[in-house]
Amino acid sequence: MSLPTIVSFWHGPMSWLEALSIASFRRHGHRVEVYSFDPVPGLPEGAVAMDAAEILPRDKLVFYKGKGTPGVFSDYFRMSLLRRGAGSMPISTSIACGPSKARRTI
Repeated sequence: MSLPTIVSFWHGPMSWLEALSIASFRRHGHRVEVYSFDPVPGLPEGAVAMDAAEILPRDKLVFYKGKGTPGVFSDYFRMSLLRRGAGSMPISTSIACGPSKARRTI
């Protein structure tokens, strides 16, 4: 069984936190696609830049209270990806991938 492709939306330059999140999934063997409307400064090596307009038009991009973060849009973007049923795993770049602790028992 192959690992799912990890997908996320990002807007603006990445901080160490988002870069760490993406790098953690790459380190565990996942393909990581980061959708954005513009180039993403600080995108970690191995992550694939994708055009967000393939999923939603740029005019749908909204910011919290008109000037804050695009967090609500990011949620909407991830739901749009899920609705497509592409088999990828949408994530927030505020989480990291760690080793599996699950044990298989017979």
